[in-house]
Amino acid sequence: MKIKRFSGNDMKSAINSVREYWGADAVILSSKRFDDHVEITAAADFDAELVEQMDTASTVDTPTADASTPTKIQSGQHSTVVTTPISKATQTSTATPAEERVVMDKMHRELLILKGLLEGELSQLAWREMGNQSPMRAKLVRRLVGLGLNHQFATNLASGIEVEDNLSVNWRKALAKLALMIQTPDHNILETGGTVAVVGATGVGKTTSVAKLAGLFALKHGRDSVGLVTTDCFRVGGHEQLTTFARILGVPVSLATNREELSNALAKLSNRKLILIDTAGMSQRDIGLSEQFNTLNGAGHDIQVYLTLSAIAQKKITDEVIAVFNKLKPTGSIITKVDEAVSLGGMLGAHIQHRLPVMFYSEGQRIPEDLSIAKPVELVKVAHYLMEKTGWQQSELQRQNPNPINAYAH
Repeated sequence: MKIKRFSGNDMKSAINSVREYWGADAVILSSKRFDDHVEITAAADFDAELVEQMDTASTVDTPTADASTPTKIQSGQHSTVVTTPISKATQTSTATPAEERVVMDKMHRELLILKGLLEGELSQLAWREMGNQSPMRAKLVRRLVGLGLNHQFATNLASGIEVEDNLSVNWRKALAKLALMIQTPDHNILETGGTVAVVGATGVGKTTSVAKLAGLFALKHGRDSVGLVTTDCFRVGGHEQLTTFARILGVPVSLATNREELSNALAKLSNRKLILIDTAGMSQRDIGLSEQFNTLNGAGHDIQVYLTLSAIAQKKITDEVIAVFNKLKPTGSIITKVDEAVSLGGMLGAHIQHRLPVMFYSEGQRIPEDLSIAKPVELVKVAHYLMEKTGWQQSELQRQNPNPINAYAH
């Protein structure tokens, strides 16, 4: 691997110098920003695939004391000293597996730091270039980020809009396009009924959501049309909570701890138009999830799955939960705790990214009032409301159009 430093008046000119010297295949390892110039450390002949596979390879390159050079990486006002391997290590290491593991973990952390710094620099560069080329589009991206969307999603969304000189017009276009990207199921279980399992991680409000759905259905079709089943035999008080709800609503509830009991419970309630299954809440990383999946899949009934997601969860957690529960092929989702969230854009972006339809959303604890059927335009309105509520400065936009989505709502 060859390493060389390049300088330029700004990040763009320094990157151009790298490309001119080594071509497009060069890899940027670090960057430093000084008062009058930018300095980049770049490498050629960099085998990224080899580095990615090091932690799973049976033989490991272990750098010697002379095989690495300290590189000071500066980002903003902070500096980090990272020791990065430069020369090729030998395959004759006598280090123990534990020592090799420590070395690999250290290298992995250092590469993650380098990757994060590089992505930050490139993101800032892209932002500045957009601001220079299209100031109005850059303003639109900032507003979309304020809605809760991540920068890349917001940039892609804004790039697909023909911007005008009027920011409020561009904002309406962006919100309308966002609404069109949100999917909803092609049927409403409050009308059609069926057998529905409500799943999700711990503490997201599954049992309360089940009670709300049961209450809404009972109000419209009668209490004799609803039946409840719980598989939650792990959480203290879980079964008792649903039993209390069932007693208040006047509907039957059964406990099923395995697939055979679940199959029998569903058969017993087969005359009910809507059967709701409240499942045990588990972390998306819990090994017990596979057993829960097997129970639902092996019950021998046509079970629709609705994934419950908390609006106050971090974007990365939401992505991870959706990815794990996708094994159950959920029909749609129930977004809970919207009233506690500071933004909704990230949650909507996750649904769009994973192509997961939104069925319901909840804005409180009242049963069954605080559960609403999800409509794309309404969800975007809620996201916009939360954006204003958290203090996002939109005075210019609000003066021009107090309800920016209404013009494109139909």
